[in-house]
Amino acid sequence: MIGFGQQCKGDCENGKGAYTWVSGDKYVGEFKDQRFEGLGAYTWADGNKYVGEYKDGNFNGKGTFTWANGDKYTGGWKDGQFDGSGTYNDEGTLTKAEGEWKNNVIWNGIETRYGDKKEKEGLVVKFIYENGNIIDTIRNDRNYYNKEDVIGEERYCTIKLIDKRTKYDIILEINNIPIKWRFDTGAEGFSIGKNQWEKIKSEIDFEDLNIIRESKGVGGSSSGAVIRIKDEIKIGGYLVKNVIASISNDDYSLMGIGFLKKFSNVEWNMKAATLGLYK
Repeated sequence: MIGFGQQCKGDCENGKGAYTWVSGDKYVGEFKDQRFEGLGAYTWADGNKYVGEYKDGNFNGKGTFTWANGDKYTGGWKDGQFDGSGTYNDEGTLTKAEGEWKNNVIWNGIETRYGDKKEKEGLVVKFIYENGNIIDTIRNDRNYYNKEDVIGEERYCTIKLIDKRTKYDIILEINNIPIKWRFDTGAEGFSIGKNQWEKIKSEIDFEDLNIIRESKGVGGSSSGAVIRIKDEIKIGGYLVKNVIASISNDDYSLMGIGFLKKFSNVEWNMKAATLGLYK
């Protein structure tokens, strides 16, 4: 039952009407046996609002709940809880979750957390959910394997490293520009030294992701801006697309596991000074 109210306009028993409570809450919509039934809109005195379908006096079906702080959920409901396909936007934490929900929890879908400027720039982290659990995490400042990003006819190719006894170098090409990287198995990222960057940045196509990242290697750590290289990078018999790199604040360009993750598998033969890449 709807309880005691301050005012009813229309048919608040079986039909369409508007019901206002002493607290300031208000419902406008359809009624059945003095319960909310069908389409309706409930506005709370604190600014929260629900617009959508009702059954047995509760949110059931499709609807949108908007909080006073700007948060919003649009999708399926069951007995007053998120259930079925839906999207939740949290304005405070710049988080968006969309997919299948159960009991107010995202069950199968993706939760995306954005940086300072939502969906435009900065760090973006995606959490992949299956059966209520996070099974994978994807960030826009990291490289990941995608078979569509590696172009070439061969399933496997071998790259000869430049052997300097205590270290190894490797030559890659971006837009036909040969660039030397230090092959560093202890480096977690893929970086371009500041001097090298000044020489090539006007010659290549790239996107500034507006992210500053600290990279660690065997020689220490450095921080720099993160970019997505739009041009294809030539390595051996392959062309690699959508490579994420950071601009280092020192003079060394390092190729670590951050670049090698673009491939399905990698084999390093230290004695032969070769690098095997699997498409």
